[in-house]
Amino acid sequence: MLIDTGSGDVIVNPGLYVPGKSSQNLNATFANVYGTTSSNGTGNGMVVGPLYADQVNFDSLSATQVIGLATGTSTLPGDGIVGFSGPRFTQFPGNSTSFFQSLCTQGQVTDCRFGLALHNGSVGSLILGELDTTMYTGSLTVAPILTGWALTGDLAINGNVIARDLTIELDSGTGTIVGPIDAVTSIFATTGIQGVLQNTTDGPLLTGYFPCDKPPTVGFSFPSQTNASTATGSVSHNSTVFNIPTSLWSTGNNGGNNCTAVMSGQDYPNATGLWVAGQPFFQGIYIDYNLADETVGFAPLKTLATMNTTSTSQPASAGY
Repeated sequence: MLIDTGSGDVIVNPGLYVPGKSSQNLNATFANVYGTTSSNGTGNGMVVGPLYADQVNFDSLSATQVIGLATGTSTLPGDGIVGFSGPRFTQFPGNSTSFFQSLCTQGQVTDCRFGLALHNGSVGSLILGELDTTMYTGSLTVAPILTGWALTGDLAINGNVIARDLTIELDSGTGTIVGPIDAVTSIFATTGIQGVLQNTTDGPLLTGYFPCDKPPTVGFSFPSQTNASTATGSVSHNSTVFNIPTSLWSTGNNGGNNCTAVMSGQDYPNATGLWVAGQPFFQGIYIDYNLADETVGFAPLKTLATMNTTSTSQPASAGY
């Protein structure tokens, strides 16, 4: 199952969920639309089907949850999707909540927080109900959320902040980094990336091409300098830059030392100025999602070789 912090519903792909005696047919249907479904971070797809209420289990944790059973041709990868967004981000009708929100409200976890830790390669961990301090180095850099898992952050090139107070959505279900066309155009010009703007069925798309042996150093800084200067509670008073790993800047080698950039430009009509930070940004960082405090914390991951083997973290799904 894909662990998706950019959505809030649980949907199982066709043929993989068989309602049992304890399940409840809600006599309702869903029609969810998902963005960034293409490998370049663009595109949209719709998934439809009936709704049930049933127990969803993760290791020793269990919650009663609304489940969507996808019918027809599903656009979801793997076995389906488990949304881990904050409150109010479900598309299902009624008062449905995300799986983790259900764990919290049903008293299944001590702390209403979870962590994602994606190492280099295909190894990752999902930590539910606690902060696993054995997995990262130093202290958490903590930023307040705006809504869902969107934060205010700054943009940095070569460690220097060049743009402030951006709206950045942390979306583990997206495979790339997507930003506003004007902003990405400026980044490409500054870092020597060739940008090509083309029209697609989803609107204008800016794609970048760069020398494979010269990836840029670009990252996001949290909390934003504005938030840091007015920080209260657990929010950090100093900002920290977290770079997109240079090893992940290429989404494809086109030959002749020419690579396609992991960052692209696209404008979202209903979310002007939105940045979507997908999986490449997550790699090498422990990200703590604290629903109770409405904050997100960041810290560099320990290497797999040095990580404490007594960690209570759980393996992330293969889809993540």
